[in-house]
Amino acid sequence: MTLIRNAGPWPWDQFEALALAAGVAPHLAKLGRAVMRDVAQHGLDPSITLGAADDGPLLIEWMTRAPFSAEFRLLCDQAFRTGVPSNDVDVQALQAIATRIGAEATDVQDVLRGEEEISAAALAGNERR
Repeated sequence: MTLIRNAGPWPWDQFEALALAAGVAPHLAKLGRAVMRDVAQHGLDPSITLGAADDGPLLIEWMTRAPFSAEFRLLCDQAFRTGVPSNDVDVQALQAIATRIGAEATDVQDVLRGEEEISAAALAGNERR
């Protein structure tokens, strides 16, 4: 990951600065930073969660292409790691996003489905423009 001067010495500080520079929404860059910090400081297995230092470029790309999907996944990871029962993780993440944007959870689900379709098309080489 490219270093940004005055962003702080830690990889999660660098991640946040790079995400903001790439146009990621501040709340999402901060969430990514928190997840990366948790993974590093608590010795979490980066193979089963997002947030390893080398996930930075992937996370930033995901945050710019599908911001709601990225936020949902990061919130789910964060909730699961903090002990939220697994059957409540999705509901809690959907509600957090819905509350933040002033919408219903069902509306957030519709947006997530749309982002998933776009992401699947991009992976298949048929990116919608």
